[in-house]
Amino acid sequence: PQVPIVRGDPTLLLKLGIPLGLQLAAEFIVFSTCGVLATRLGAVEGNAHQIALHCTTLSFMAAVGVSGATAARVGEAVGMQHRDLQRVRARAGFLLTMALMVGSALIFGLFAEPIVALFDPKAPAVRTVAIDLLGIAAFFQLFDGTQVLVSGALRGVGDVRFPFVLTTIAYWGVGFPVAIALCFGAGLGLQGL
Repeated sequence: PQVPIVRGDPTLLLKLGIPLGLQLAAEFIVFSTCGVLATRLGAVEGNAHQIALHCTTLSFMAAVGVSGATAARVGEAVGMQHRDLQRVRARAGFLLTMALMVGSALIFGLFAEPIVALFDPKAPAVRTVAIDLLGIAAFFQLFDGTQVLVSGALRGVGDVRFPFVLTTIAYWGVGFPVAIALCFGAGLGLQGL
């Protein structure tokens, strides 16, 4: 359900901000928890995870920027009561996000070794594991970009509750338990996580 936007509503900031803040918290806390678990697997795994996380955060932040712009542009079209323009702007944001994320996926996939070398890991094992993790990261770039862009487009139409609920279920109800099962249950270690 959309949050009704009423001019002069002093609670509007809370109606929009609390679900959005909780959505971001659900996402960032799951990634932080995985980071803590990675360090529990060992120093090599912890260091390699940090390298991969820094790289993926860089590409994700580009998608977050496009998501914010899409939210603003879609919101403006909502204010103009122009449904077709809402769709056009949402699609434009989606296409730009996909271009960014395909680009980062290709960069991670094709240039993982030189990227990891920029971090200058002294242990060859850290380098090897980080390169593997960037390969995994290349795979999920499109999904990561899509979720953040759709969340922004929905924010533009005033819907912040659905993305919060979906994000929480996806990360904590599905993603995290699967990661734990792959890491520990299936014995895949950091690659499973």
